[in-house]
Amino acid sequence: MALALPAAKIVALGVPTDDDAIVRVLEAGAAGFVTAEQSLPDLVAAVEAAAAGELECPPHLAAALVRRVTALAAGGAREANGNGLTPRQRQIASLIADGLSNKQIARTLSIERATVKNHVHAILFKLGITRRDQVAARLQT
Repeated sequence: MALALPAAKIVALGVPTDDDAIVRVLEAGAAGFVTAEQSLPDLVAAVEAAAAGELECPPHLAAALVRRVTALAAGGAREANGNGLTPRQRQIASLIADGLSNKQIARTLSIERATVKNHVHAILFKLGITRRDQVAARLQT
């Protein structure tokens, strides 16, 4: 529903009280939540908060959300340390480092030459280089 109507503010009802369940509901796109144990005033507060772009939640859940964001950021840092290349870009970069031309890479991977060219541009940009012959050296750092 969150993907179909991105402007909609969804408040999940009857959510289990454990932090993991609540985090999963929020990751799925809910703008708020109310557990089965909460009252009608809690529901109203959750709806009003969601409408205002805020989240009504207890401190222990805020801490769980901070831990989740920190874990996601650490994953992003690991990706950045890996040059930020996607698996396909790493595959193509390896073939570039092996000395293959765009045509040879396209034939090897059964993709269009234009697709290889797009990947090459993205690889050079992400690695902060301007020439194909620099790829091998940059991958080793």
